[in-house]
Amino acid sequence: MRPAQKRLSAVLTLVLGACVDPSLAPDPRLAHGESQASNESTGSVASAVDASTNDPTSADASVENLATQPATTPNLASAERFAVLAGDQFRRSDTTRVDGAVGVSSPDDTTDAGTSGDVPRALRDAVDAALRMNSAPCNLVLHDAELGTRLLGQGVICLEGQTRMNADLVLDAQGNDLAVFVLRVAGTLTVAPGATVRLRSCAEARGVFWSVADDIVLGADSHVLGSFLAGGDITLGPGAQLHGRAFAPNGSVVANGASIGNVGL
Repeated sequence: MRPAQKRLSAVLTLVLGACVDPSLAPDPRLAHGESQASNESTGSVASAVDASTNDPTSADASVENLATQPATTPNLASAERFAVLAGDQFRRSDTTRVDGAVGVSSPDDTTDAGTSGDVPRALRDAVDAALRMNSAPCNLVLHDAELGTRLLGQGVICLEGQTRMNADLVLDAQGNDLAVFVLRVAGTLTVAPGATVRLRSCAEARGVFWSVADDIVLGADSHVLGSFLAGGDITLGPGAQLHGRAFAPNGSVVANGASIGNVGL
């Protein structure tokens, strides 16, 4: 870090807390609650914001959701230590890298041989975690099926129907390194090749959770993070990187030249 960056980091640490990355410092207006759409009486937000004209990395971008009642961290219980869980199969190419435990309900010659731990219990715990996420009240409801170009705050974000992420998504913790983001998708989730989930203002991968009712498809060279729980299959294309977990308790996880790891979560 250069001397000027060190000085800036020290100032930000005093003002905003030790978790602030000076290159991703929050918009000062957001720290004072400006440009925030919320319902203080219920703690919920409903929105159909057009994301097509929003640049989430811009200094002028405003956070779409700031929950007055923050989400509770989903308890993964015995599933927490796994990087991959599959109720059916885990199929991966020789160039796929996994950092973390792998659990497969019915391993055979086509699945990874690294099955470990009490897999049936972990699969049940993953299902229970998804059920709890799906029963939590929504802080923000997005009717637009596009997640790309959005800047989202902490809370439970509910997405109706089939959801795409054709561009980068930014999650902003507003200086709270304990912030929890629960993204709940009612259909499939498709992440376009090269699309990235970015963290801002102290957000951490350990606080990001995805509950997807159907399949999850992560395109080639996409970069995503958090714990992904799918009702169907999870497929990772060549070069895709998932910093977190890939759980498909009722389906398969398929990785072709991808990387999955839950180290540090």
